[in-house]
Amino acid sequence: MRLLPALLFLMLPACTSDEPEKYDTGQPVVDDDLDGYTVQEGDCNDQDAAFNPGVSEICDSLDNNCDGTIDEGVQQSWWADRDGDGFGDPDGAETGCTPPSDSTGNDRDCDDDDRDVYPGAREVCDDRDNDCDGDTDEEGSTTFYADRDGDGYGDADATTLACSLPDGYAAVNTDCDDARADSYPGAPETCNGIDDDCDGTADEEPTDAPLWYLDGDGDGWAGDRLSLAACEQPAGYLPAAEDCDDADAAVNPGGAEVCNGVDDDCDGAIDDGATDLQTWYADADGDGFGDPDATARSCSPPAGHVADATDCDDADAGVFPGAAEVCDSTDNDCDGLADDADPGVSGQATWYADADADGWGDAAVDTDACDAPAGYVAANTDCDDSDPGVSPAGIDACDGIDNDCSGLIDDGGLCPCDVFYDSGRTYLFCTALQTWSDARSQCQQYGYDLATINDAAEDDALRAEALSYGNTAAWHWWVGYTDALVESSFGWAGGNGNSYNNWNSNEPNNLYNNEDCVVFAFEGGRWNDWTCSNTTTSVCERF
Repeated sequence: MRLLPALLFLMLPACTSDEPEKYDTGQPVVDDDLDGYTVQEGDCNDQDAAFNPGVSEICDSLDNNCDGTIDEGVQQSWWADRDGDGFGDPDGAETGCTPPSDSTGNDRDCDDDDRDVYPGAREVCDDRDNDCDGDTDEEGSTTFYADRDGDGYGDADATTLACSLPDGYAAVNTDCDDARADSYPGAPETCNGIDDDCDGTADEEPTDAPLWYLDGDGDGWAGDRLSLAACEQPAGYLPAAEDCDDADAAVNPGGAEVCNGVDDDCDGAIDDGATDLQTWYADADGDGFGDPDATARSCSPPAGHVADATDCDDADAGVFPGAAEVCDSTDNDCDGLADDADPGVSGQATWYADADADGWGDAAVDTDACDAPAGYVAANTDCDDSDPGVSPAGIDACDGIDNDCSGLIDDGGLCPCDVFYDSGRTYLFCTALQTWSDARSQCQQYGYDLATINDAAEDDALRAEALSYGNTAAWHWWVGYTDALVESSFGWAGGNGNSYNNWNSNEPNNLYNNEDCVVFAFEGGRWNDWTCSNTTTSVCERF
């Protein structure tokens, strides 16, 4: 320290005179009024008016006040400022007019090796007294918030600064209710009417809110397709999801199960216990009609079952309602009537009346039936149902009757003459030579009479047959034409003929006045009157 001038000044002898002190500077005292001289001495630099005992000492390394001491009382203390922060080390002071290098005019630095430490510096949390106030980290740099409820979130209106989290404080200030430990940002929202999670809304998406399920079809039962967590039951929602089809109001746990292929009552089974179950009937024979005594109840027909219950014989596929009733002793159409008792029966046979009980029926008297009625037979070829001897099984005698129903009379070969048929008429060509009378008797014996020729056609037919026997002019055939009763008045025996005749020329001539009977096929086939006692062949006709 520069203390020497001051000490020298103190060692000077005190003046007791009332006159001003005069200092001998070795220079003459000049007084302007005395032509450069003065009675006052003591100027130490009479060449510079700035130096005299009356001026104030300034710090310029000169004795400005001429007291013999340089810069006394005006030198300044300087303290080392090694860290260059403008504040000096109180333990390193120097005095002088000008500051030494790396010094400052104050001694307030509490750590001159750290330029971040000085009075007024911002106190930061670094375990140092940054502002040199004697306290370390007393203000801190972090704001902390009172956490009265200990939930880790603080009250924004109750703060403190600190370097580390003080007890009872939190680093965040977002607690909306610092009196409730269960109310803080991110807290589980619960159904309590309080904003638990501090988002400004109470009871939204609460963790303890029950799930409510939408009743989409309005049937009083909710499905699980849409749910909502809420503290209070929302309109249209229910507490349980029990509806298995929330788009159909008819389907729910209280629904009535019906036959529709849908689980109407949501019990996991389709059509079980349906109220409209149908009764099905076993169709063992596969004819589409069921046995009324073999039933099953279900919505759809079980295998081998049908809806119809009208089969009267489920073992016969040909027996069912609507089947064709046929003659088989079975009620084919299940109407309670079988065979002939059923007016709709088909396949009946035609039966023919057998009045003479000969086993052959009359084709003109018939009836249709499955079985032969009494007095009826299957055969219809009896040509005379009043005569048991006449039937296709009969033997045709020469009696003028068609005993065997062949359609021809006396064709059984029992007649003594050859039978000839023409145009529905029956003739006997008898080759035995007889008189006209005997010939007629023979004809009548068998129910015939000598033939009557009523027209040219019959005449031609009989002539042709007669010629087939090889007749010559010597052959004559008796017919029933005669005038034996009245001469020259010819007529047919038995009255069966008419006025037709076919006389040969010059006939009848009643030769020898003895020709009363007629033959035909004589001399070219024409007729001739002849003696009745002559014998020749004859033709009989059945009348």
